[in-house]
Amino acid sequence: MILDRSVSKNFFGRENMLEVLYKTVANAKGGGTESVILSGKRGIGKTKLLENLYNLVFERQDVVPFFYTVRRSFVSSEDFANDYLGSFILQALAFMGKDPAVLSGVYSLEELKEAARVFGACWIADIIYEYIDVRKEGREAKIVLNAISAPYRSYQITGNPVVVMIDDLHKIRKFC
Repeated sequence: MILDRSVSKNFFGRENMLEVLYKTVANAKGGGTESVILSGKRGIGKTKLLENLYNLVFERQDVVPFFYTVRRSFVSSEDFANDYLGSFILQALAFMGKDPAVLSGVYSLEELKEAARVFGACWIADIIYEYIDVRKEGREAKIVLNAISAPYRSYQITGNPVVVMIDDLHKIRKFC
């Protein structure tokens, strides 16, 4: 689970790399656009590095962090889109409430819509309503595009920059 303190405790020798990544994130806070690709062999710690970056960004509350792992278990691009959007909204709510415990739950889009109202984040409900409307059209590419644009749309609405960290992106080939 992201924000598990054991992630940070067992993280040795990568502090400099983590700080470089954090500075890249901080540059984006000023309105800039930054991109970083971590590549390397399996098992060398790329995921742990991203998890620790997420923790650092969440703790410092500078930028809205969003960490997403692409899973092979999706049977359709719509499954991916539903999961991506739900994950973003859940993490945005946890960030807004400064409550990492929110991340331990599994919620439907309807439940997230209600949670957004409680947080006073009507923009989240609007993003969900838009997504549901697009889903009704049944055009897979448009559904995925709507979901993956949610972090950018949240930035447009709130002015709060979002750092998107995607792990195992190579697994997305299944839907292309």
